[in-house]
Amino acid sequence: MYKIILSLGSNNYSKLNIDKAKRMLSFTFPEIRFSSSIISLPDDEVSTMPFRNMIGVFSDDIPIKDLMRKLKEIEFAIGRQPKD
Repeated sequence: MYKIILSLGSNNYSKLNIDKAKRMLSFTFPEIRFSSSIISLPDDEVSTMPFRNMIGVFSDDIPIKDLMRKLKEIEFAIGRQPKD
């Protein structure tokens, strides 16, 4: 069994996207628990929107390849594009 720590962050429609990610992750990994979200400002001048960040933690014995595939599927479903 592995302890998995995920870092979630969004600066585009951040509340909506983080809420979607939480719902999808909770459905996929029912044992996941989330921290409170925090808002942080970008440290470069290219990004203008603040980031919403949080941590998700759960334990599972899923192979890393399957975990990465599921996480990429969730990112894609929320709207992340390869150029991002």
